[in-house]
Amino acid sequence: VKYVFAITCALMVHESAEVFEPSIGIGVNIQLLCIIVSQFCLIPFTKIGVTIAGPDVIAAIFSVGMAEIIAEATTDNPESALPTLLLVMAVTTLLSAVAWLFIGYFRAARIVDYLPVCVVCGFL
Repeated sequence: VKYVFAITCALMVHESAEVFEPSIGIGVNIQLLCIIVSQFCLIPFTKIGVTIAGPDVIAAIFSVGMAEIIAEATTDNPESALPTLLLVMAVTTLLSAVAWLFIGYFRAARIVDYLPVCVVCGFL
């Protein structure tokens, strides 16, 4: 299932702009690397014995938006489009990880207890 998500996310991002279409294979490999790294990072911390980390479609939707903006901004130098996209995706992933670490450290996820169940279930 995760392999299908990796392919789907890579296709979403790399088919969003013509300049990224030749690099679909790189996108799939990056997504597979994401699965491997996330699994090894989560295994020591889980108590249930199963992890489901991997590419997320929501993150891919945001990456599609970034890819379209980068493709428009690099029309004069298309060779710089792919490295720019990969760097931006890495930086945003790192910033998201730091944000989640702060949320966990300060136990800010407790705010979810005050949300209606239908809102929480709709998000999940």
